[in-house]
Amino acid sequence: MRIFSTYASVGVITVLAGRALADPASKPTSSLSWVELPGAEVCGGAVVVAQLVEEHLGRHVLVPPSEAGASIEAYVDRSEAARLWRASIVLRDPAGQVLGRRTITSSVPDCAELREAAALAVALMIDPDAIIRPPPSIGAAVAAGAAPRPPAPPPPPAAPYPAAPLKVGATTPERRAPGATTGPLGVDADASAQLAYGVLPSPAAGLAAHVTLRPPGFWRVRASTGAFWPQAERADGGASTHFTLVYAGLALCPVAFQGLRRVSIDLCAGALAGAFGADGSAFAGTSHTGTATFLDIVGTVTLRVPLVAPLSATLGASVGIALSRDEVVYEDASGATRNLYVAPLVNAMGQLGLGVTVP
Repeated sequence: MRIFSTYASVGVITVLAGRALADPASKPTSSLSWVELPGAEVCGGAVVVAQLVEEHLGRHVLVPPSEAGASIEAYVDRSEAARLWRASIVLRDPAGQVLGRRTITSSVPDCAELREAAALAVALMIDPDAIIRPPPSIGAAVAAGAAPRPPAPPPPPAAPYPAAPLKVGATTPERRAPGATTGPLGVDADASAQLAYGVLPSPAAGLAAHVTLRPPGFWRVRASTGAFWPQAERADGGASTHFTLVYAGLALCPVAFQGLRRVSIDLCAGALAGAFGADGSAFAGTSHTGTATFLDIVGTVTLRVPLVAPLSATLGASVGIALSRDEVVYEDASGATRNLYVAPLVNAMGQLGLGVTVP
């Protein structure tokens, strides 16, 4: 990944977030951070984009982050599976509050179309009136009797403030974990029907809920909870035991794919912990029943298919390895100990549900 930043000085009044400033002496400023993620390094870099922005506005408008009245952050990536270029652009005020957000995509083979569209979007974030104001014409200036003003020189190639750290823009490749999320914080939440094998004596049906956080610059974090309908197992002499299971879990998702039409796949690994209950009745001898600990190491895969924003359909599957193998035994009328249930080492779950994605 390559990270670029560029700046220059402002020479005229700028309109930020659609609001004009009444004081002519006030000259708002903006900084630009242009980040090309792996696969998008051929988009031209920050110097080219800055030149395009200033051509749209007809003046010098960009300054260092330490001098800027607002900041614009742009992240560019390339999805080879979907053959899609995408730029995520965020406008912030000096306090870091988000004033505006744009996402631009392009399906052409090279990055030229996306670069031009992103530069226009940045220009409109700085000055929303720029699209209706034609750029100054040298011919018109000569006809009016004024000397034509030469175009503003491009920013110098060397960084003019090497001692100051970059204040806006994003993480560097060294700080961003492989598979980490880019862009702003996002949340995926869903409720699902589930079917499992190996967690109760018989195949078990129940309900589950999941929340996945997508923090910028880090892996996705997935929290889950669920419960299964009670089951009854019969023993000798008409005795029976009712089994229950509720659980909660936490996982990290180091691998995440997003393809055409924002269809996504997450691969996660984590742990589930819960309460396994067994309540016996009508036993002739002593029954060893009660509540035990359910503990699993689990790997999951989740497919998310967008429907109508913000709704999506979710399909999940997981395989778990039991760290605590619960066992239920009882004593028959002769005093012999018998096994009623022993949890298997490996279990599996499948889930189908409806989710919400924000943003």
